Amino acid sequence: MLQRGGISPIEAHRLCVSKVRKLEAQYLGDNIFWNDKAKQILTENEDTGTRQITRFIRSVCDHLYTRFPPDEQECWSAFDPTALKNCTFDFGVAEVKKLCMQYKDLINVTNDILQTF
Repeated sequence: MLQRGGISPIEAHRLCVSKVRKLEAQYLGDNIFWNDKAKQILTENEDTGTRQITRFIRSVCDHLYTRFPPDEQECWSAFDPTALKNCTFDFGVAEVKKLCMQYKDLINVTNDILQTF
């Protein structure tokens, strides 16, 4: 569902957020839209409850939102090739710094190093 090649980080972020929103709309709204195969399985297996399925989908969506927060898209714009084409050297510094602070444990950087930027 989310495997794509040759896309930028901002395109990947947009793709993930749009897929999560589609899952929420299709399975977590007031009306659930099961495809024919799912309807057949649910009909054949009466002991299969949709509550567990929708709870799992909610967990997946929540997990993806923690990995790809919608408000983080602005930060990733620092790596957008179209924005980089006509920019000054100050473009993206604040966004990259914010990402570095957020992921400092992952990239193994201390606060002292980040403050030099």
